[in-house]
Amino acid sequence: MAVAALLTDDHVGRAYTVTGPVKVSQSEQVTAIGAAIGVQVRFEELDPTEARRQWLRDGFDEETANWMIALLADAVDGTGALPPTDTYLQVTGRPSRTFAQWANDHAADFRLEVTR
Repeated sequence: MAVAALLTDDHVGRAYTVTGPVKVSQSEQVTAIGAAIGVQVRFEELDPTEARRQWLRDGFDEETANWMIALLADAVDGTGALPPTDTYLQVTGRPSRTFAQWANDHAADFRLEVTR
C-alpha cells in the first residue's frame, strides 16, 4: 500500500482507512497465530475491571489503563469498530490478505516470542 502511494502523485493529500478483507476478533487472531506456529494458544478475555487491575500491576498508570479500556471497547462496539474496506484493492489492484495469511508469514516472529 505504501509503495503504491509513493510511486505516483495520485495519493497526495489523501487519507485512507485500510482494513483486512474481514473483521477478525481477538479470539480469532489468537487461533490464527496458534495455527501458524503449530501451537495451541490460549485466549482469555478479561472483563474491564480485571484488565485495568492487570495493567496497573504491570506498571501502567490509571489514565493509560482507562484509555486502553475505552479504546478496546470502542474497537468492539463503537465507532472504532471499522467495517472491512476494499481500500487496499482500490489502491493496489490486488485483494487484501487475510489475518491468517499474515500470521503464517510472521510465524517465525511468534515462535521466537513463545520460546522466550
